[in-house]
Amino acid sequence: MGNGAKTNKRNLNAHVAQETIESVGRLKEAEIEPTFNAILDHLRSRGTLANHRSLRRYLDYLTCSGSLRMRSAPAGESNVRPKQIYSLTHDGPFIEAGEKALVFHGLNWTVLSETSVKVATDTEGVVRGRIEKGTLYASIEDSIVENLVRSKARKTRGQAISFGAALLATKRLDHSYLMRRAREAGVEGMVEELLDEIEYLVYYSVLRYPSRRGSEC
Repeated sequence: MGNGAKTNKRNLNAHVAQETIESVGRLKEAEIEPTFNAILDHLRSRGTLANHRSLRRYLDYLTCSGSLRMRSAPAGESNVRPKQIYSLTHDGPFIEAGEKALVFHGLNWTVLSETSVKVATDTEGVVRGRIEKGTLYASIEDSIVENLVRSKARKTRGQAISFGAALLATKRLDHSYLMRRAREAGVEGMVEELLDEIEYLVYYSVLRYPSRRGSEC
């Protein structure tokens, strides 16, 4: 069982994440070393980002996703801390979206094997994810959609729908984002079936045990 996903204080923005990636490439083209401070100065000049703490979060997410690579180098005499230099990987981005991600988000069902699966995504998938101990877990919506996609090949459709229903019945979600991702992945029908199962689970007790008010003498 997982202890549930930790939430960010403020959601990240996909546009800013993409601008951060592109800033590394622009600095490299201008023969400027893409250090943390250089990236921050570049984004400030474009009015994209001004806070160093916010940039740190974006860089952490982009590094964990495999979009960027970071290396440390000795700093100059005026700075004790080593420089952090970033570069493009031309890979990814990737997110963790197997059963391991469902458990991370708080799935309480017994999962025989917490499969770890890294799948390609986009910057929106990255910023909606959550980092835990160096792993970038997919959002609850992306985790469920990917689990449904893989269930088609593994012939575990019923299990995937049950897992998704159990999770979504107790968690908040972005319905429009879930359906958009489901359409893109070709599992919109499965998601609708999943949501129908949630409705059944929620109202089952009412249908099975109707109110007895008015029947007492």
